[in-house]
Amino acid sequence: SFGEPELVGVSGPALSISGVGNVRVEGFRLTTASAASDVVSVVNSPEVSLRRLLVAGPAAAGLRVADSRRVELSNLTIHGAWTEAGLVASTSPGLVVRNSIVTQTGADAPVISVDAASSPSADSDYNDYYWSGGGAAEVFRGVWNGVAVTDVQGPQELPDNDVDIFDWREASRATGNRQDLHSLAADPV
Repeated sequence: SFGEPELVGVSGPALSISGVGNVRVEGFRLTTASAASDVVSVVNSPEVSLRRLLVAGPAAAGLRVADSRRVELSNLTIHGAWTEAGLVASTSPGLVVRNSIVTQTGADAPVISVDAASSPSADSDYNDYYWSGGGAAEVFRGVWNGVAVTDVQGPQELPDNDVDIFDWREASRATGNRQDLHSLAADPV
């Protein structure tokens, strides 16, 4: 037992924040009964803070932030098989992701997906992004600036031809950010 109150979405998200600002939610376990839905949805909402949440799938996305600004995500555990990604950010400048664990146990979908409108001002570090789907050799799958991260042989990386957290850092560096310098891609268990 997680020891926190549980919210279950019956035919949609367990938590939906839409069109409101200055919202803070913390200390819940969130799931949905609808695999076609997101577990948590933040849409068109400024100044939202989500903290200490356990988000469990399967679902389309564990947490989706869309058309929102200055959304802070911290101390989250987002775990499950996602058809899109564990964390999806679209048109959401000022997104902050800190001290969170995001896992993807589904097949080919990424752990995290950040579009071109969100990536220039995103701030992300001290996270664990773990991908275990599909049985492939990769330990990480992500989308940065709207483009799938590929193996780029950065300065810290061994020539292994696997997509990993170092490739994520290189992709963010190419857009002027230096994301997840202290993050890792390891099995959190």
